[in-house]
Amino acid sequence: MWSSVAVLLLIQAALSYGEWISVANGGKWGTWGDVERCPPNSRAVGFNLKVEASQGKADDTALNGIGLLCEYLNGSPAGMITSRVSQWGQWT
Repeated sequence: MWSSVAVLLLIQAALSYGEWISVANGGKWGTWGDVERCPPNSRAVGFNLKVEASQGKADDTALNGIGLLCEYLNGSPAGMITSRVSQWGQWT
């Protein structure tokens, strides 16, 4: 089973100055996905989360994916990038 920590992503946002977005806790469960980058000449301008609602007494995986919304420097959409994403939950 995936945990919320298992799907935290290390994603390189590929901003014009090469900033990295990461988590510091390292977590004890799961596997990191591959690094993903916004297309050349674009940057991350927003995000989506894939979240599973409370399962009551069942296993709550909670956060199961992070997507960065990319935009070209001219303002046109460049898509959404994700790394490892679990099957559970809905994108918000």
